[in-house]
Amino acid sequence: MKELKVDEGERLLRIITLYNWILLVSLTVGALLIVGRSFGSGVFAGGLIVSTNFYFLHRTLKTALNPMRLLSPGVIMGKYYVRFLISAVVIYVLISEHYVDPLGLLLGLSIILISIPIGVFRR
Repeated sequence: MKELKVDEGERLLRIITLYNWILLVSLTVGALLIVGRSFGSGVFAGGLIVSTNFYFLHRTLKTALNPMRLLSPGVIMGKYYVRFLISAVVIYVLISEHYVDPLGLLLGLSIILISIPIGVFRR
């Protein structure tokens, strides 16, 4: 497997992020027009949750791998679990209070899984 240079890695991340936002907007608008408000809101909420997590994961890892400011594995894992817990609570509230359609939310949460292969193949 080819090792990525720092600039290539940042470029790939920007491409993935761009496709992530394009998919989020496209799928949300499509879901709102075709299926309805609850499903579209679920797609949007799920996409927003996963995009926010992806952004903060990138920031945490970038800071952690900076030779001038290395973070301990405990700090990295702590930040990961805090994000995970917050996401779980938000998802629980969205579903239990019937703010969004669970299948729409699942589709929204899957957006990053669609964006990564697209970004890798398009670079």
